[in-house]
Amino acid sequence: MADSSFSFNTMIHMITIKLSSTNYLLWRNQLLPLLQCQNLLSHVDGSVAPPPITIAVDSSSSQPNPQYVAWQLQDQRLLSLLFSSLTEEAMVEVLGLTTARDVWLALENSFSHISKTRELRIKDDLQLIKRGTRSVTEYSRSFKALCDQLTAMGRSVDDTDKVHWYLRGLGANFANFSTAQMSLTPLPVFKDLVPKVESFEIFQKSLGSSFPVSSAAFTATNGSFPSSRGGSSSKSRRSRGGYHGGHGHGRGKRGSYIPRCQICKTEGHTANQCRSHYDRVEPTAQLAEAFTTACSLSNGSESDWFTDTGASAHMTPDPSQLDKVEPYHGKDCVIVGNGASLPITHTGMLSSSSNFQLLNVLVVPRLTKNLLSISKLTSDFPLSVTFSHDNFVVQNRITGMAVAKGKRAGGLYVLERGHSAFASVLRNKNLHASFELWHARLGHVNHSILSLLNKK
Repeated sequence: MADSSFSFNTMIHMITIKLSSTNYLLWRNQLLPLLQCQNLLSHVDGSVAPPPITIAVDSSSSQPNPQYVAWQLQDQRLLSLLFSSLTEEAMVEVLGLTTARDVWLALENSFSHISKTRELRIKDDLQLIKRGTRSVTEYSRSFKALCDQLTAMGRSVDDTDKVHWYLRGLGANFANFSTAQMSLTPLPVFKDLVPKVESFEIFQKSLGSSFPVSSAAFTATNGSFPSSRGGSSSKSRRSRGGYHGGHGHGRGKRGSYIPRCQICKTEGHTANQCRSHYDRVEPTAQLAEAFTTACSLSNGSESDWFTDTGASAHMTPDPSQLDKVEPYHGKDCVIVGNGASLPITHTGMLSSSSNFQLLNVLVVPRLTKNLLSISKLTSDFPLSVTFSHDNFVVQNRITGMAVAKGKRAGGLYVLERGHSAFASVLRNKNLHASFELWHARLGHVNHSILSLLNKK
C-alpha cells in the first residue's frame, strides 16, 4: 500500500450507503472507486487468482505460503468491510460465505435485477410526472430528484428527453409557453429552462390569473369551419337556397312560413344570412389545444373511451373491462407520438351486446385512457362515424340507425360510459331520426310537408 492507503476505520466511515433491495447500483458505485484506489478490486472481480495455500519445501514436505497468509488477511479485512455496509435484509443473502468474492457475487445475483426494475420504474415516473397543483419550484425539485437518482445509478438521462418530459408535465396552463420552447432550434438546455419556467409562473401570477387555455377542437389551418368533420357543416352548405325551394312547394303557405337557421338554431333567418356563418377558429387556439391534449387527459371516467383516428387498434390499460382476456406473448408493441414503445400484456374482446363487439382489444398498462380506434371500428363493422362541433354519432352504414353517440369534452371526442353506450342504444327498438335530420335528407323541403309525412 502506498500513501493513498486508508485505515480500516477510515474506509468504514467512507461508506455511507447501506445495501438494501432498492439501492444496489448506488451501493456498488460507492464501493468500486474505494476498492480500486486501495488495490482491493482483484479480490471481488476475480481478475487475480489467490496464491496457493502451501509451498513445497522439498519433495516430501510443504509449509504455509506466506503470500497466501498475507492475501487471506487482506481478503478478510475486505470481507469485514463489505459486511459493515450491509443491512439485515442483505446480510441474510451472504450467511456462511467466507471470501470477499463469494459475498460480492452473491449480492450481485440477489440484487442487481431488482435495481434494474427500479431503474425502469424511475424512468417511467420521469415520463409520467405531472405538476398538478404544485408550484413550479416544487415540481422542478421532484423532477430533478428523479434525474439525479438515475445519474447516481450511472444511467444519466439525455438532456433533450429531460426538456421534453419536463415541459409535458407542466400541464395546460403552460401550453403556450411549452409549445414555444419546443419550437426553438436548438432546444434549450434543461438547467437554463427551469429559471425560465419559474419566471413565467411569476408573470402569470402578476396578471391575477393564469392564461386561459382554449378548448377548441382540432381543425385544419386553412380556415375550415369548426364543424367541418361532422354533419352540421354540411347542413350549412346545403341550406343555401334550400328554404327558398321550400317556399315554392308550400301550397300557398308562403306568407306563414318562418325560416329557422341550421347554424345558430334560431328562427327568423336562413343559414346564408347567419352572422355565425363565417366564424373561424383562431390559430393560437389550435396551437394551445394541440399541446394541452398532449399534456393532460385528467378529465373523464375510467370507463370512458376516447376516439382516436390515428390508432390502428382499440386499446385499454385495464384488462378487467374486457371479455375473454388472453396473455399476449408476441413481440409487437405500441409506438406513441414521442417515439416511446409501450408493451402489450394481453388481448381480448369487449362485448356490449349480441349485436356489437370490439374485437382484438390490446391491453397496454402504461396508457392512461381507453382508446377507440376509428379505423378498426369502421373496418370490423359496417359503421360510419360523423363528427360535429360538439358531439359525434356512430351509425350503421346499411340501415342508417344510430349505434352510439358521444360528446366533445376538452377538445376530445369521448364515448361516455364506455361500451355501455352502445348497449343502451341497441336495446332501444323505437329509434327515430330527428325532424331536422329528415329535413336535410329530403332536400330541405317545407316544414309543413314534413309535419304531414310525420302524421302518416
